[in-house]
Amino acid sequence: MSIRNRLASLAIAASTLTLGACALADQPRHEKSLDMNIAHVEAESLKVESRNGSITIAAHDGDAVEIHARIYGQDKARVDAAVVRAEREDDGSLHVWAEWPSEPKNSEGATFAIQIPSTAGIHADTSNGAISITGLAGPYNLDTSNGAIEIVQAIGDVRADTSNGGITVNGTPGSVRADTSNGTIRLTGATGPITADSSNGKIEITLADANAGPVVADTSNGSIVLAVGPAFGGVLVADTSNGKVKFGPFPESQPTTIVEAEDDTMKVRFGQATHASRLDTSNGTITIRSTAGE
Repeated sequence: MSIRNRLASLAIAASTLTLGACALADQPRHEKSLDMNIAHVEAESLKVESRNGSITIAAHDGDAVEIHARIYGQDKARVDAAVVRAEREDDGSLHVWAEWPSEPKNSEGATFAIQIPSTAGIHADTSNGAISITGLAGPYNLDTSNGAIEIVQAIGDVRADTSNGGITVNGTPGSVRADTSNGTIRLTGATGPITADSSNGKIEITLADANAGPVVADTSNGSIVLAVGPAFGGVLVADTSNGKVKFGPFPESQPTTIVEAEDDTMKVRFGQATHASRLDTSNGTITIRSTAGE
């Protein structure tokens, strides 16, 4: 069994507050909050696990990890007995989660707002809540349901999964794998390969000028916009139904060769590279353009 160096184990015994009828059942909901500070260790990753609540993680100028938690449920005794833990794993990473006296009930959850000086990777996992990361280094492994995912000022590879929520990533992410349903995907500044998959949502991708690709984007009932820089290369195939493919214009510094072109499909070669990119949608327009002038 792994031995953990426990930094903090805080049983929350604060008085709870009845907030009114909970949407999950005709019972009052009880809630309590806590603030705790943990010593920061440079160049280590952060792992946050929750359920039925949002996770917000942001960089700050302090010298400690500041954790603000809100725990709630329908059973006052269980809320009183809940514990928030922050522990160092053997590999040095900081693990933060809410621990209940027994298996959590569907009506129980926790939200976390964490400020930390720096990270060397972030893993965040929740349900029925959004995940937001600002100004911290990856790689990022983010997973939720029924909530949006946003990374601002990203640095590092991204793996983001949700349902019924959009995914937004900007900054200088490396490779990106973004998967959602019923949500828009917006990716800006990526420097590595991209895979983006959605349904009932549009996909907008703007590559860094040095990004050579490839890009694979797939959606239904949504448009796709891809803006590429001078380094982008390979063969790009774009295909749609109930929509059109719009291409260019591209400057002379970005040589392109149209291999095949119809209203709803296009095959284009960029430069001399051979790797393949693909854009697929139904009920939407595909736009392929240059980042020049942006």
